[in-house]
Amino acid sequence: MMIEYQREPIRVSEAAITAFSQAYQETDVIVPDSKPDVATVLQVDANAAIVSKACKENRIDVEATVRLNILYIGEDNTVWGINTTQNISHQIEAKGANENMGIDIECDVENVEYEILNSRKLNVRTLVGFDARVSMPLEIDVITNVGGNNVQTLSKN
Repeated sequence: MMIEYQREPIRVSEAAITAFSQAYQETDVIVPDSKPDVATVLQVDANAAIVSKACKENRIDVEATVRLNILYIGEDNTVWGINTTQNISHQIEAKGANENMGIDIECDVENVEYEILNSRKLNVRTLVGFDARVSMPLEIDVITNVGGNNVQTLSKN
């Protein structure tokens, strides 16, 4: 009895490393000349997004941007907004990582603090958390067809 079969290579990813890291960023936000001086800050909100990521030897390099939305009451007693961005370059320690591995990174702003330095300038400090999962690509063979004399097969999708 002879059994014949076909194999096809497929690529899968095996979870290899998980890492968490935080980046602290501080920036001064200057009120544009077209807007009134700051009397009171109502809210400072921030959202983070990954711009680029690269797996290196024992580390992950990540570039992110933080979008700041500042609502304030001006000296003219009306509500104004300032939208600006901060760029973050950060390295995450990932022992065992190398250039051939794949990366999935999520980032989130964990904390935002601000201080009014003067009526035209605010100091904003953000803490961004990076949650990284590194995977090792593998190529495996999968049997896709079986046949031969006196061979019965049951196939399901």
